[in-house]
Amino acid sequence: MAQKALMAYDQLDILTFVQTTGSAVVEAFDAEVDDIASTTGVDTNVLDLGSASPNYQGQSVYIVPRPDAKGTTIGGTGDPKLVATLLSGAADNAVNVTHAIAYQASQLENLEIPLPEGVGRYIMVNILSNGGGSSNAINKGAVQVFIGPSGKKG
Repeated sequence: MAQKALMAYDQLDILTFVQTTGSAVVEAFDAEVDDIASTTGVDTNVLDLGSASPNYQGQSVYIVPRPDAKGTTIGGTGDPKLVATLLSGAADNAVNVTHAIAYQASQLENLEIPLPEGVGRYIMVNILSNGGGSSNAINKGAVQVFIGPSGKKG
């Protein structure tokens, strides 16, 4: 019987948000979304695939809505949903190649973006609001972004 390769994941594999004022990292599960706009969105930290996941083929980036510190899930005026864009680049200060965009059909849906063959060494995810039918930002809930084996069900 063939054995499946086991990938080990650690904190380097988790893409976290950084507050725009100050330098505090928003940790998974204690976050609160603070106005993710439909225009600029919010970027995760840049992740170095070379150190985090050397064999990233067959891997995906997952964007998972989570309850925030108040127990509230993704939301806002007009019931906005997440739109996630995977970007990469050859340097950590030049992550500007767009690879894929994923759209939530419902606010509880997990999004998966497989890492493409031509992805650069450094990646980040930009998360926007779909506008909720107007220009409404997401201002409730939290988001966890991480890398895992493709086809994982959350």
